[in-house]
Formats: sequence, structure tokens, C-alpha cells
Amino acid sequence: MVGTSNVVGQQNKPQKTSPLLYEENFEKSEKLKGLHKQFATPHAFEVVTEPVFEGKYAGKFELRYGDPRATKSGRRSEILFPQVEEKERWYAFSVFFPKDGYADDEDSEIISQWHNCCGTPTLSLRNVNGRLNLRVGHDRKLKGRYWQNFDFGPVKKDNWMRYVFHIIHSDGPDGLVEVWRDGEKLVSYQGPNMEKGNDLPRWKVGIYKSTWDEKATKVSLRKIYFDLIKLAGPSATLEDLL
Repeated sequence: MVGTSNVVGQQNKPQKTSPLLYEENFEKSEKLKGLHKQFATPHAFEVVTEPVFEGKYAGKFELRYGDPRATKSGRRSEILFPQVEEKERWYAFSVFFPKDGYADDEDSEIISQWHNCCGTPTLSLRNVNGRLNLRVGHDRKLKGRYWQNFDFGPVKKDNWMRYVFHIIHSDGPDGLVEVWRDGEKLVSYQGPNMEKGNDLPRWKVGIYKSTWDEKATKVSLRKIYFDLIKLAGPSATLEDLL
């Protein structure tokens, strides 16, 4: 009877609800389910077997100079997530920059962004001449005080890097941006991080190179790989996203 009682007790014990709202590891038959795909060419996105961060597959995102616009606002190879419903969110992805296909360029491009208004995103992770840079802004009327930049150092080519973001989206002082790379904390920023007086942002992952809308740069190809993309709610922890 004691054994039976224990079993019943275990069955009635509440199960912990997963904080994950979305996970894409490219292993399922249906890829990028529920996301808006901003691809203008067949080469813009492809599921590949190498390199991979975990499992058997990863996603390759590719943009070439001269590709048609994927949206009215520019040439890109990106996936767009639904608008967040709560201010606090966790985001994560693993990214791989290949030596063959991702030469350094003095002109920047965005590989992840949170966009809640018009024009340039107020929160974005960018590659600038071979260095990753987190750019945080808010009320564009502030002009010179609008942007803060955090240098993440040189891009490590042909290596997977795991990024985790904990963000409280806000146009006020309660805003928060925390960033980890491979478990090491890089940023802890407090303050506004979205355009003032607008809706909560939408998250994007991929490649957006705005300069190619107007002119060429010294490179003509951007190719990067993503794997194990996660989106989680406020109850998540760092360990849930690693």
C-alpha cells in the first residue's frame, strides 16, 4: 500500500510548465512554423547538415548583393517572430560565421534585431568590420544621446557561439538588457531600449544589410548559420536557454 500511495502522490504532483514559447532546432519536418519568412530567393534559406551546433541540422541564411528585396523596407534574409505580449522575454540562438562566405566588411549588417517602430531598430546585434556590436537606443529625438554601443569583440570565424538575451522591453527606466555568450555575461544595461510611445517589438533573426539597398560594398556575399533558436517567457532562467 505504501508503494501505491507514493505512485499516486507522484501522479498528482503538479508538472512544471516549460517557460519556452518557441524552439527551432531544424530537426522537425516542418521548419520555421508560425514565423514570417522574409526570403526573396531560393538561396536565402536552406536547412543543412553541416555545420551544426546540436543534432543533425542547422539553418543557413544567405544574402547576395543584387538580390531582390524580400520586403518593401530592404534586402534581407530574416525570420520574423510574432509581437511579444509581455515586456519581459528571453531569447537565444547559436550562430556560426564561416570564413568562406563571411569576409569582413567596413559596412555593418544586422544579425538579430528587436523592432517596434519605424526606421532603424532600437535594439540590434550587428557585425561591423569583423566585430560584433550590440546597439541600444530609444527616443530618437534625443539625437546624440540616442545610441549606446557595446563591443563584443572580434567575430570568431568557423566557431559556434551561443548568445542568450534577457530583455525587459521598455521606453522607460525599468528597461533591461542582459546578454551572455557561451555562458559568460557580456552586458547588463538598465534603461530604455525601445522607441518611445509605441507597441512592444518583434524579434528578427537572420541577415539585413541596408546599404545594399543603395550601393555596393567591398563584399558581395553574407552567409551565416543559426541553430537552436529559443524564445521564452519571464519565468525562464539562463539554464533554460543554454
